[in-house]
Amino acid sequence: MLRVENLVTRFHTYDGVVRALEGVSFEVREGEIFGLVGETGCGKSVTTYSTLRLLPSTGRVHSGRITLAGESLLDASESRMREVRGGEIAMIFQDPLSALNPVMRVGDQIAEAVRLHDDHYRLGSNAKWTLSVIACGLLLADETIKLVEPEAQIEHAVSDGDIVEPGSIFLKITARASTFFSIERAAIDWIQQLSGLATKVNHYVNLVKDFDVRVTDTRKGWPGIRMVQKYAVRVGGAHNHIFNLNNCILIKDNHIKLAGSITVAVETIRKRAQHTFKIEVECESMEMVEEALAANVEVIMFDNLDLEEIRQGMKIVNGQAITEASGGINEDTIVSVAETGVDIISVGDLTHSVTAIDVSLDVLDIKPTAKRTINRLRQSTDIG
Repeated sequence: MLRVENLVTRFHTYDGVVRALEGVSFEVREGEIFGLVGETGCGKSVTTYSTLRLLPSTGRVHSGRITLAGESLLDASESRMREVRGGEIAMIFQDPLSALNPVMRVGDQIAEAVRLHDDHYRLGSNAKWTLSVIACGLLLADETIKLVEPEAQIEHAVSDGDIVEPGSIFLKITARASTFFSIERAAIDWIQQLSGLATKVNHYVNLVKDFDVRVTDTRKGWPGIRMVQKYAVRVGGAHNHIFNLNNCILIKDNHIKLAGSITVAVETIRKRAQHTFKIEVECESMEMVEEALAANVEVIMFDNLDLEEIRQGMKIVNGQAITEASGGINEDTIVSVAETGVDIISVGDLTHSVTAIDVSLDVLDIKPTAKRTINRLRQSTDIG
């Protein structure tokens, strides 16, 4: 039985506290059909989001109890909640455009939910890289081939962003034999490296998919092809943070040292900056968080802070600014960081260390004219 008792949920916004739910109580027994009816905006969806702990970062359950078969869902770990969502309590979202991932086929998304909650399909952590990958780099492979032989015919079996199973074909190429030898490594390297990157990014995104948090890259990357990496990050389902310090206002530790304080740095920048730019400040202590808030910055980065410090920082910010956690985050810690309620998690590990996938180029067919040429070469050089 699902039991909700005296549920109180509030949202902390720039305009103040919104009292979304006040004392909601109900029970849903096994096999029972229960309807929650009310006008638009009365809190029906918020009740469901609260029950499944899917509230956005500005929302909080302030009091009340939510139990499933006697188990408190408000006290359950996030790993336990991932088992509950879809496994014991399912939610059909109102807006399919926001509920479905546009870079994945609908069938793949449905199958993913089955694999997550059915022991017959559940995978061990060691298998996550071997069963499927996110295709990426095909367009760059195209350009590489066309540079060598503009008349080459290229047929895509998959597109960037597709989930590709082992043994699948990426491209079918019809070209001269000399072209194959020229482009084999370069074209394949694009697909191997960028598919590996997109797959890794997608893995990170899936780890925190139950949280209202955005995963982004950082400025770390391979010199000369950073833009290509950032494209692969987007294909993998994450977001780009910044490209360089020219297209954003990010106040770092050295800027603060040169200016003398966060306050002076922000005031100096505001006098010169375009009105459309947000200001983000890297904060390494609670004192810096408080000073940045007092300076009315739009984004606060918790830079290399531990989980307890991030939680303290979130209490101080209390919805007054966008929050970002960064520094030393990996696949073992990202879920715990997401549980703090930050809006953004930037992960340098997405791009600075990538395992390439295994892709090879195989000759499937040789035209009769090419076969005759090969035979003549064999006869003239005694090959065979």
